[in-house]
Amino acid sequence: MSWGGKSNISKITHCMTRLRFELNDPSLAERTALKEIPEVLGVMDNKSTTMVVIGQAVNDVYLEVKKELDNTPNESTAASPGAIAKKVSKKAWFDQFLATISAIFTPYIPVLATSGIIKGLIDVLAKAGIMSPTSDTYLILAAAGNALIYFFPILLAFTAAQRFGSNPFIAAVIGAALMEPHITGIATTGTAINFLGINFTAMSFANTVIPILLSIWVYSYLDRWLKKNSA
Repeated sequence: MSWGGKSNISKITHCMTRLRFELNDPSLAERTALKEIPEVLGVMDNKSTTMVVIGQAVNDVYLEVKKELDNTPNESTAASPGAIAKKVSKKAWFDQFLATISAIFTPYIPVLATSGIIKGLIDVLAKAGIMSPTSDTYLILAAAGNALIYFFPILLAFTAAQRFGSNPFIAAVIGAALMEPHITGIATTGTAINFLGINFTAMSFANTVIPILLSIWVYSYLDRWLKKNSA
């Protein structure tokens, strides 16, 4: 796989999500091979410019491509997009994973800290005998401190959908559905559930993280598929 050799690449730049190759002879670029690379989301042409859609890891790929071109000993040696993508994929995947986790959780860090302070404060006051654990004030403050953690699936659904490029309001409804009292009630009984012919044991999704993130990740692909096929 090649771009037709180093000499065929006139210029390489990138924007937020795409690598842009200005080629002397665009026909030499092996587009089919490029599209088969998992990290490549798409390939488009605009006159002499071939655009490779990478996504948020585009800067890492760009730097690796530049390094590959700079280290090519002669112009007859072809730069391999497949080799470049594989070399970058591990680092790019890890960077994307960290960026995704950060984007989903960071908005809630101040509120999480506040919740922790409230819970810690009322525990100290209760142990010091200043506030009774059965008093209305204690119970209300405890509820305020627990609210974020308990309803975390709904909040995470919103920011996860924003990160995955789907509708955050629909995602929040998905999170709310997992917290719906009837589902929560079934989960507390430990009764086996039959849904669409599938048997599974009910569980409470309150205070959980992984189930809602996986749900919104799957929803984001379904959302894109529906939009693509309904257009």
